[in-house]
Amino acid sequence: MGVAVDPADAWHLGSFSARAANEPDAHVEAELFELTITGDPVPAAEIEEMIWLNPDLATGMVLAPLTADIVLPRYGRRP
Repeated sequence: MGVAVDPADAWHLGSFSARAANEPDAHVEAELFELTITGDPVPAAEIEEMIWLNPDLATGMVLAPLTADIVLPRYGRRP
């Protein structure tokens, strides 16, 4: 995705599971980290599209369950 991450600056927020967005009866597993990136992210591999998202303005957007129910509620709220 064209970014660099310093593992020493990554804060592990937890392990999570959610219903898959586009596959009935499937679940996704995620390790969630808060971190600072260096570089400009660009879509690559299986990522077709990226947007910058302000969690406070995401109301009404169609998002995957993992993003809507787990990622956004934790954004910027490190334990």
